[in-house]
Amino acid sequence: MERNSEIQLQEILAFFTKRNKIQTNAIFPDKQELMPIETGSGFWRFLMGFFSRGMRLPLPLRAFTLWNVHLYELYPSFKDHDYEVELKSRFSKRTLEKMANSYFQFKKFMIHQENCGMKVSTDAMVLGALASHDKMDSILDVGTGTGVVALMLAQRFTSSEIHAVEIDKAAYDQASANIADSPWKSRITPYHHPFQDFANQSADFFDLIVSNPPYFPAHLQSKDQQRNLALHNDALPFDDLLKGVAKLLVPQGKFWVILPERQMQDLEIIASHFDLYANESVELRDRPSAQVLRVIQSFSFQAVKTKRKTLCIREADLSFSADYRKLLADFLLAF
Repeated sequence: MERNSEIQLQEILAFFTKRNKIQTNAIFPDKQELMPIETGSGFWRFLMGFFSRGMRLPLPLRAFTLWNVHLYELYPSFKDHDYEVELKSRFSKRTLEKMANSYFQFKKFMIHQENCGMKVSTDAMVLGALASHDKMDSILDVGTGTGVVALMLAQRFTSSEIHAVEIDKAAYDQASANIADSPWKSRITPYHHPFQDFANQSADFFDLIVSNPPYFPAHLQSKDQQRNLALHNDALPFDDLLKGVAKLLVPQGKFWVILPERQMQDLEIIASHFDLYANESVELRDRPSAQVLRVIQSFSFQAVKTKRKTLCIREADLSFSADYRKLLADFLLAF
C-alpha cells in the first residue's frame, strides 16, 4: 500500500475508534504479523460479521481494511449516523475503493481481485469449503474468477490436480497470478477459454466439477461489461454448463454448484435431461429464521434420495454459528 493510503487508513481507523470507542491495533497489507484487536462493542461485532463473510452489500461506500480481511461496505442503516457522508467528505473515493478491492487475505493464501468482475464472496467460500467427493484426483473449476475456489480445493485436497477455466481475460490473468503466488501452483492449471470450447476440446475427465455460475438474465445487464460476464448467464446458459459437465464428469463423479433457490430449481430440471440428479443439498441461511440465501447442491449420474441439510451463518443472537465457523476455520483469519 502506498504511504498516503496507509496514512489515510490510520485516519479512518482513528475516525471509527473515536466515534465508537473501539480500542484497536491495525494491520496493514504489507506487514505479515497479526496484531490483536480488542473490542467488546456491539457495533464492532456487527461489522466483524460482514467483513469475515466477505459480503458485498448494496451501499456505494467502500470502506477500510482491518485484521487482514476486507470490510466491503457499511450496512445501510449506518447512514443514520452520517458515516457515509463523513467518510466520503474526508477521504478520496480512490483511496476507499483501493483499500476495499485490492486483495483478500486467507490464512494460507492471498487473493488479489482488483481486475475481477466478481470479488471474493460468501458464495465462493462456502462452495470451496463444502464441495467434496470420495475420489479427488482430478478437479475442474468452471468460471474460476479470482481463483479462490480452486485454491481452497487445492488446500483441502493435497494430491488433487485442478483445472480452472475462465472466459474473462482480466480475471484469467489475475487468477493465474494468484495461483502462481500460492503454495499449490504446481497442481492448478488455469485456462482462458469459454467453458463450451474447453468442454468440446478437452480430453480429460474429472472426479469433481465445481461452479459458482452466472445466473442473472441478459436483460438486467449493467454498463460494466466485465461484471456482466461474471454475473449474467448469456455467455454460459445452464444447458451449456450441464452439457459440458455431463461430457467431462467421470461415471462416478460429482458436480457441485451454488445458486439462489429458484435458479437451482431451474438447473435441477435441466440437469435431469443430462441424467444428472441431485444427491446432496445444503440450504444456506443467514439465521435459522431467515429465508434461504443460496442452495449448494451436488449432482451425479446416480439417481438416489437427496440428502438435505441447512447451514446457518449466524445464530439467532447474530453470533457466528458453530457449523459456519468449523466450515471456514481453515481459511478465514477471523476464525
